[in-house]
Amino acid sequence: MLEKLEIIGQLGVLSVRRFLDGIENLIQIKPQDQANVYRSMGNKQVDRGAFDDGITSLKKAIELNTQDTEAYRKIGYAYFKKGLWDNAIEAYKKVQENGSGDAALYFQLGLAYSKKNSFQEAADAYKKSIELLPKQPEACYRLGLLYDQQKMFDEAVASYQKAIEYDSRNPKYYYSLGLAYDSKGMHDKAIEYLRKAMEAEESK
Repeated sequence: MLEKLEIIGQLGVLSVRRFLDGIENLIQIKPQDQANVYRSMGNKQVDRGAFDDGITSLKKAIELNTQDTEAYRKIGYAYFKKGLWDNAIEAYKKVQENGSGDAALYFQLGLAYSKKNSFQEAADAYKKSIELLPKQPEACYRLGLLYDQQKMFDEAVASYQKAIEYDSRNPKYYYSLGLAYDSKGMHDKAIEYLRKAMEAEESK
């Protein structure tokens, strides 16, 4: 009888131990899940403008999962909003390295390089963005601005014309095209497109 009671008691102990082990396994969150939690938290913080808090959370997500391209993308955006161009570029390049470069990413890279006055890198990024998603008026416009800064007015005109082709209602595209024509000495064309800029502004 005593042995039977001992066996039953031992079985009870083992059952409790297995139950507790199961609870412990449930409580322990896997690194991947922790990374997702920190990424979700960081995304929300960045979206409401709490960039420093968002960067801290997203850094933690990246520590837990170095392949988290969405965390790199979001932290790059947060760095950009804080004016930390080099940090933003580094984060965006991590997205590229992980094979997740898309038109939106290259557009953001173009913006960051433009802020650093890195003409060639910015132009290459905008061109890549347009290659991946051709009908992007804003990318064409931004590329035109770069050409304008370099006094490459023929290229600027072509880029602004593309922007207008894809979005004929934005007055800044007509305005910039008018200025580019003026810089080329084509004053009649300049007046034509500056007038169109005014018309587009009035029709808003």
